[in-house]
Amino acid sequence: MKPIIGWIAGSHLDDLGKVSPKVFNGRTGNSIDFEEEGFSVRDCIVNGKKRNLAKYVAEVKVDTRLPLVADYNGTKVNVASNP
Repeated sequence: MKPIIGWIAGSHLDDLGKVSPKVFNGRTGNSIDFEEEGFSVRDCIVNGKKRNLAKYVAEVKVDTRLPLVADYNGTKVNVASNP
């Protein structure tokens, strides 16, 4: 299986409040950033441009049935909430 979007890259604790983690589209390499915190979001920033997340996912034809994988220090972890 391949991940939905790519992986979430964390940031060093010394950089808290200075930089934010990024999400990358594994197929295109586009970076995706979020202005709001939480598990529900409407808009995101894709390569510096504000976009509606649902429209972006549909536009690039992301298969949302696939898992969301995070990279934790080189270890790939499925962080999707699928049962």
